[in-house]
Amino acid sequence: RNLVLAFCFVGVTAQSTYAGIQVLTWTGESAVEACCLTVVVACMNMEFLLLKRLVEALTEEDGIILAGIHEHKLFYQKVAQFAWCSLCRERIGPKTGGPEGFKCKECDNGGGGGNFWVCLQCYRKQQGKAKVEEGILRGDKGPKYVPELTTWQYFSRATKLCGPFQNVLRLGVLCIVVSQVGRVLLPRLQGDIINALIDQDQQAFAHVLLSFVLISAGTLVFGSVQSVAVEIVQRRITCDMRTVMFESLIKQDVAFFDGTMTGQLTSRMTNDVAAVVQPVRQIMNTLLVNMLRLVGGLFMCLFTSWKLTILASTMIGPVVYLTGVYAKWSKKLNLSIRVNMADANAVATEALRNIRTVRAFGADEVEVGEFRGHMGQALNDGMKDAYASAGVTAITQYLDFAATILILWYGGVAVLGQAESTLKIGHLITFNLYWNMLNNSITGLNGMLNTLVRAASAAQRVFEIIELEPDIPLSAGTENLCVGQPCAIEFRDLQFAYPMRPDKSVLGGLSFSIGAGQSVAVVGRSGAGKSTLVSLLLRFYDPQLGQVFVNGRPLSEYNLRQYQKRVGVVAQDTQLFCRPILENIAYGLDPEDVTEERILEATRAANAHGFIEDLDEGYRSMIGEGGARLSGGQRQRLAIARALLRRPSLLLLDEATSALDAENEGQVQQALDELVKSVSGNCTVMLIAHRLSTVMGADKIVVLDSGRVVEQGSHHELLENDSIYASLVQRQIAKQANTVSEAPQASHLSKEEPHGHEDDGNHKERKSKGKGKGGGIRRGDGGKDQAPKSDCTDSIDRLFDELRPS
Repeated sequence: RNLVLAFCFVGVTAQSTYAGIQVLTWTGESAVEACCLTVVVACMNMEFLLLKRLVEALTEEDGIILAGIHEHKLFYQKVAQFAWCSLCRERIGPKTGGPEGFKCKECDNGGGGGNFWVCLQCYRKQQGKAKVEEGILRGDKGPKYVPELTTWQYFSRATKLCGPFQNVLRLGVLCIVVSQVGRVLLPRLQGDIINALIDQDQQAFAHVLLSFVLISAGTLVFGSVQSVAVEIVQRRITCDMRTVMFESLIKQDVAFFDGTMTGQLTSRMTNDVAAVVQPVRQIMNTLLVNMLRLVGGLFMCLFTSWKLTILASTMIGPVVYLTGVYAKWSKKLNLSIRVNMADANAVATEALRNIRTVRAFGADEVEVGEFRGHMGQALNDGMKDAYASAGVTAITQYLDFAATILILWYGGVAVLGQAESTLKIGHLITFNLYWNMLNNSITGLNGMLNTLVRAASAAQRVFEIIELEPDIPLSAGTENLCVGQPCAIEFRDLQFAYPMRPDKSVLGGLSFSIGAGQSVAVVGRSGAGKSTLVSLLLRFYDPQLGQVFVNGRPLSEYNLRQYQKRVGVVAQDTQLFCRPILENIAYGLDPEDVTEERILEATRAANAHGFIEDLDEGYRSMIGEGGARLSGGQRQRLAIARALLRRPSLLLLDEATSALDAENEGQVQQALDELVKSVSGNCTVMLIAHRLSTVMGADKIVVLDSGRVVEQGSHHELLENDSIYASLVQRQIAKQANTVSEAPQASHLSKEEPHGHEDDGNHKERKSKGKGKGGGIRRGDGGKDQAPKSDCTDSIDRLFDELRPS
C-alpha cells in the first residue's frame, strides 16, 4: 500500500509541475480557458487524495477488541524483528505459540518492542477469562470500551468549549476580521509605494504612504484586543475543563479507581488537559485569521498574475500531503509519550505518598530507576518525533524555496520584457508578498489541522473521562434514611467478587439480617468477607447476585449521597485530609448541620479533645497529608468523633483497633465503647473486631468462613453450640491465662465487667508487661524475640485452619 501511494504521489507532483510550466507558454485570450487551466492543478491533487482514500479503504484490516486488556483495536501480524508480549512479558517466538501476535497500531511508536503486543498464547488464554488489565477504564459492571476520538470530533468539541464565552468570543472575532482585512491590503499598498518611487510620483507616494500608516496602526490596535480576548477564553476554558474532569473523576465507581493509579489520573488532569486546550488558541487565532488571509491572498495573487499563481501552487500539494502523513504518525507517537509520562507521574506520586516505606527499605534507587525508565521511553519517542519533524520541515522548506525560485524566474523574465506580460517591479514584489501570505496561511491551516490530529491523542484521554458515566450513580435513588432513626439491614443470597479479582469469589450465597437498633458483631478469619460487607453497605460495589436491603427496600433505591451522610464509618486505616482538624471532623456534613457545641461533644466522647487542645492551634491545626502529623491512635479517635458528629442511622466499625499498639488500642477501644453506648438504641451497629471483649457485648454474633455464614446467635448461644465460636473463646481464654501468669500485676477482667473498666485494666496490664522481663515480647524455642501478634487474629486464623473440613 505504501509503495502504491508513494508512486502516485510522485506521479501527481510531476504532472502538476508540468501543467504549471505549460501555463506559462499559453498565449490564449479566452477567460474560460484561463479558468480551466487555473483549476487543473487543484483537480490533480484532489484526484490523488481520492485515490489515497480508495487504496486505504481497500487495504484496511479488521482489528479485534480485547475488552479490559487494551482500549484500542489489535491487529494480527507477524513480528518483523523482535517484540515482547505486554501481558506475559515473554519475547514473542516459539515459546509464545509462534512468531505472530496481535499489535496495537494506535500505540505504534515505530520501535518494535516498545509497542503493545499480545502473543498467541496470551490471546487464547484471554478468550474465556475475565479482563483485569491495569489502566483500563471500568465501572462496577466491568470494563468500558471508549471508541476512538476522530480529529473532526475533537475539532467539533473544541469549538463547543468556547460556547460559554460568547461575548468575549464575538469581540475577538470582530477584531480578527478587521485586523486581517487591513493586513490583506498592506502588501498592495507596499507595491504601490514602490511603483510611485520608480515613477517619481511624489503626490501618489505621499497619499499611499499615509494610507499605509493609518491601516497599519488600526491593524495593530485590533490585533492587540484580539490577543487579549483569545487569552481570556483560553484560560477560562482550561479552568472549566479541569473542573469538569475532576467532577467526572470524583463520581466514578470505586471499581474505576481499583484499576488505575492516582498519578495517571493527575497526569490526565494536568498534562493532557493543557494539550487539549492549547489548540483552542490556534483555532481562534489560526483558523479565522488564515482563512481570511487565504481568500484575500488568493484573490490578490490571481488579480496580480494568475500565471504566477498556478505555477507556484504546484508546490502546495506535496507540502500539505507530507505534513499530513507526519501528523498522523506523530499522533500515535504522542499517545505513547503521554502514556509513559502518566506512568512516570504515577511512580512519582506513589513513591512520595509512601516515602517512609521507601526510606525504610532503602528503595530510593529502585523508584528512581522505575521513574527514569518511563521518562527514558518518553524521551526516546520524543526524539523520534523531533527527528521526523525536522525532516518534514526541511523537505517543506525546500519545496517552498522551489516555488520562490519559480516565481522570481518567471517574474524576472516578465519584468525584463522577455515574455508577453505587463508585469512591473512593484507588481512582482506585491505578488511575492501576497504569495508569502497565501503560502503562510495554507501552512498555518495545515499545521492547525495537524496539531488537532496530534492533540486528539490527549483529547481521547480527557474526553473519555469526562463522558464516562458510573454504573452506580450517586443521585439516582429517591429513598432516604430518617435522621436519628436506626435502620434494619438484610443481606439476601449475596454472591460477590471484586472487579479486579473476578475469578476469586469473596461471598458465596451469604444471608443474615440486622434488626433496627441492634448491634451485630461479624467475626471470621482474614479473607472471610467481613470488610466486604462494609463496602457493600456503603455501596462501593454492587453484588453480582443477591441484594442488600435497608428498611426493606433495596439499597439501589436510595439516594447514595444522602444515604452516606447518615452512615458513620470507623475503618482500619483512617483517611484524613491535609486540612484543619475541625474540617476533618465535620467532613461531608452541611455547614448548617455542624455547631461548635456538637463538635466539642463528639471529640470529648471520642477521647480526642485533650490532644487537640494540646496542639498549637487547637481545632485549627493542620495535620498534614493523610494525617501524617498525628499518631495512629489520634487519627482513629478523630474518625470516631467524625462518626459521632453525623448522628448516624447506621454505624460501621471495621477493626478500628487492629493496626494500633497496646496503649493506643486501649484509648481507642474506650472511645469505641463510648461511641457504641451513646448510639445504643438510636443506631444500628455492625462491628468487625478480633477482640472477644468487644464481640461478647453485641446483640448478635455472626461467624463467617469462606464468604458464608457458618454460625450466628448471641455469645451464650454460640458457646452452648460448642462449635467454631466456642473453640475460639476457649483458646482466647487460655491465651489470656498464660499472659496473666507472666504478668501477675495485670488485672484480668471477666466479660461481665463494663467495657470502660475492662479497657482500663487492659491498659494497666500492658504497662505491667512492659516493665517485667519479657513483657510484651513472646520468645520462641530458640529464645529469639518475636514481634507480638494480635491474640484474637492469631486464634481465629489457626482455629479456622484446624476446623475447616478436609
